[in-house]
Amino acid sequence: MITVLDVENTVQWGEEGRKDGTPYHPDNKLVSVGFCEVDEHAYTIGDVSYVFLFHDLLGVPPVELDLRRRQLQGQLDRTTLLVGHNLKYDLQWLLESGFSYSGAVYDTMIGEYILARGQRLEVSLEASCIRRNVARKKSELVDDYFRNRVGYERMPVAVVEEYGRGDIQSTAELFVSQRKLYELDENAGLIPTLDMMNSFLVCLTDMERNGVAIDLDALNQVAQEYQAEKAALEAELALLVYDVMGDTPVSLSSPEQLSQVVYSRRVIDKKVWEETFATGTDDNGLPKRRPKMSQSAFTQAVRDNTERMRKTRAVQCPDCLGKGFFHKTKVNGDPWAKPTQCRTCLRKVDGKDKGTGVVYEELAGYAGLKMAPRDINDTSSNGFSTKKLTLAYLAQVARNKGNEKAARFLDAVVRLSAIDSYLASFIGGIARNTRADGILHARYNQCITATGRLSSADPNLQNFPRGRTFPVRKAFVSRFKGGTIMEADYAQLEFRVAGELSGCAQVALDIANKVDVHNQTADVLTRAGQRTDRQGAKSHTFKPLYGGMSGTEAEVTYYQWFVRHYEGVGKWQEKLCDDAVKTKIVRLPSGREYKFPKARRNGYGGVTGRTKIVNYPVQGFATGDLVPLAVLRIWHGLRLSGLQSVLCNTVHDSIVIDCYPGEEKAVARIVRAAMLGLPEEVLNRYGYSMRMPLDIEIKIGPNWMDSQVFPPEIYLAA
Repeated sequence: MITVLDVENTVQWGEEGRKDGTPYHPDNKLVSVGFCEVDEHAYTIGDVSYVFLFHDLLGVPPVELDLRRRQLQGQLDRTTLLVGHNLKYDLQWLLESGFSYSGAVYDTMIGEYILARGQRLEVSLEASCIRRNVARKKSELVDDYFRNRVGYERMPVAVVEEYGRGDIQSTAELFVSQRKLYELDENAGLIPTLDMMNSFLVCLTDMERNGVAIDLDALNQVAQEYQAEKAALEAELALLVYDVMGDTPVSLSSPEQLSQVVYSRRVIDKKVWEETFATGTDDNGLPKRRPKMSQSAFTQAVRDNTERMRKTRAVQCPDCLGKGFFHKTKVNGDPWAKPTQCRTCLRKVDGKDKGTGVVYEELAGYAGLKMAPRDINDTSSNGFSTKKLTLAYLAQVARNKGNEKAARFLDAVVRLSAIDSYLASFIGGIARNTRADGILHARYNQCITATGRLSSADPNLQNFPRGRTFPVRKAFVSRFKGGTIMEADYAQLEFRVAGELSGCAQVALDIANKVDVHNQTADVLTRAGQRTDRQGAKSHTFKPLYGGMSGTEAEVTYYQWFVRHYEGVGKWQEKLCDDAVKTKIVRLPSGREYKFPKARRNGYGGVTGRTKIVNYPVQGFATGDLVPLAVLRIWHGLRLSGLQSVLCNTVHDSIVIDCYPGEEKAVARIVRAAMLGLPEEVLNRYGYSMRMPLDIEIKIGPNWMDSQVFPPEIYLAA
């Protein structure tokens, strides 16, 4: 039996308008549940049933509440397919509220997401219903209540029920519409991906409920270390800025002023600048299309529209004698009560115009680091690009030229930006969302990225820096006394997937010979004049897999070497581009598809959107299809084993398990069998035989950072 279901619950409002509608907040309650049945053959939609489990105005007696709970549980017991929009949310509320369900699921949000084929379409219930021309949500019934922070438990009962019934009707009609779409030949190939993602939804529901334990003392220690490093960087940058700018006031948080320090040039007329280089966005909020411009024309345009910065020296303002203000006098000679800001030394201070008492005399020497933009893509509305990748590129250029001062400054700016992000997004996000019981329940999102890989929120664990040296990992610990954290990840998964999809013989040969590709990268870069080590080369090794071909002269040399050395990958990338131009579709072995409606050959032989065309298949098959299957296999293995260890996180191509004491070897055996047995799963689900061998590494330790390799000979021993 197919049941369409939707829940309404209380919400807690926090600081800065943050809302917590999860079942993990101790004050939240399940208010109501609506459901209806859909005939699995005729697709007819039955009447909606609505059950209130809590409401401030109802005061449901315990006997009546028990009857209602049994009515809902009876419906779940009879259900073989549970349908909802963003169903993971509803399922968590049901399970955390004491209900049980173990059947199949179907999320109409996932159904809509897969049909979008990688296009950035909104997949909310309201947007999806409009797109499919089915019953609309009745958001207008509750919008004003929520704006005034009135939750479902305090709204009129009739309003809640009408709104809830409307959501059920909308979801049911959307489900029927999608079922008919997936029956069409053009969409039938998407069904295996649809089935996998819905199965993965149940696994993610369990993983979110498990959460991960956080050591807040360890987290605070890491925060203090970052704060100390931040203060040291700010002091170093202040000295460097003074050295290259003199007394000119500079705020490095201002992209415009940072651009002036780095490139030593100030835009003369911002309006003309924007017209010349098409910076900013168009009326649709999209980046403007940049004009074609030769290198010589670009260089001349920069000279025509900017002026060189000079160092300055601060001197006392001659008009206000250093006060920053003066008092006007009335006709009778009395001074005005309020001072007048001096116009001569007026400048912005904390966003307000204020006389500073200081004027700046230009000196003979040119100011700034004197770095040069590469081309028109390095221009921005504020002058020149100050993006992290651009600054990192310029730092390498400076090092290659022996300009250690510029390299030190640029490295420090990039590092300071990273620390600010770590403190706000990771440390702040983890501390803010960790519950009183020490458990962090992050939200995993299946329907946000274009490729199919997971994203997460509250906080974004999927954005953790790669590598195991990120100190915030120290705070991720076991919930069990004496427990451990196990992490298993695939070795060079995306490289192997590129070899798999392209059939590149050189990739297969290098894997068979256990070639250290990062050492290989370091060697090519060093021979090209950019001395680096294995660690420094890592960020460049697989960049060509994602269409990246720009960088320093040495980096470009490496990228060109990569597509020559891995000739099969290079030819496959060109075939992807040809397919995208001809059919507008790129298809994976799983059946997942990506649509590129604007793919065209340009006058230079390139293809619009090339980076996405060559990136999506590798990233999508590796972390959108294969990793979720591995997580599913581990999850099933743990459940069938009866072990107490729990799956608690997955990031990129790694999977994290919280191990109960004494279960480490048994868990490692399950993990190894699940991850290395993936080709069998791929064959069963997608009818595709994988040729490229897989390899994994399992580490274990007291926290997510301080771990050691868990050798197979230990946990596989009898």
